[in-house]
Amino acid sequence: MEAKSGVPSPPVSGYLPWRPRFSQLEPLRTKAHMGFFLRMKHCLVVDDSRVIRAVARRIMEELRYSVEEAQDGMAALRACREKMPDLIFLDWNLPSMRGVEFIKSVRGQQDGGRPVILFCTTESDPNDIATAMAAGANEYVMKPFDGTQVRAKLANIGVTV
Repeated sequence: MEAKSGVPSPPVSGYLPWRPRFSQLEPLRTKAHMGFFLRMKHCLVVDDSRVIRAVARRIMEELRYSVEEAQDGMAALRACREKMPDLIFLDWNLPSMRGVEFIKSVRGQQDGGRPVILFCTTESDPNDIATAMAAGANEYVMKPFDGTQVRAKLANIGVTV
């Protein structure tokens, strides 16, 4: 039995599995619905503070990134060698190496030009910011930060969120 719209009606009595034809689902196939089938972008959050990593993780997951964490520069470099992320959320002052050293190391790797590097810092010295940008960082955000600030910084450099 079909309804006036051409979509079969579910059975009235008894068990008959009713499955719509794929073409009947076309109106539901929007970008949002298909997001599951698209490759999820990957973010590496590098910070020695567990709290900052948790805040950055929450923000990046809200932006639909899969998130991996590293608590120091050496662990982050190992993670980059295993799988180069799409975005690196980097603390400027790491225990094992400075942020600028990490940026230079990543940019020197094969495929190291691909990730967007957003560094976060408590330092407001323009020389430190200029040094990071010259080393290959794409943008910076000051601590403490929130989701609105991160979205705005990413939008400034053309990363769609």
